[in-house]
Amino acid sequence: MYILIGFAFLAGVVTILSPCILPVLPIVLSGATVGSKKYPLGVVAGFIASFTFFTLFLTTLVSLTGVSANFLRYLSIIIILLFGLVLIIPKLTLYFEILVSKFHIKKSNKNSSDHVNGGVW
Repeated sequence: MYILIGFAFLAGVVTILSPCILPVLPIVLSGATVGSKKYPLGVVAGFIASFTFFTLFLTTLVSLTGVSANFLRYLSIIIILLFGLVLIIPKLTLYFEILVSKFHIKKSNKNSSDHVNGGVW
């Protein structure tokens, strides 16, 4: 189990350097220049922690349920397709913005962007 946690952490660190995250990281971190200087560290720590958590969670879920990799692949394709439809169809975009803004309002009351925790969450 400790080896799996180590590899999941390493995967989170390497994911920051992957070609799909690395170009987006300066954009995300540029928004962090308004707050504390420690805020970008929180953003990077949030990336690493989330990828570590989800790697461990999905590995455990697959091993406990016996779900096939093909099912997860097709589920991922459907989720990406739904996000694409949200980007294309304005009415879906509006509904998605309302949903996300409600979640953001709840979370923004708890965290401040002046600290490292604001970057993590």
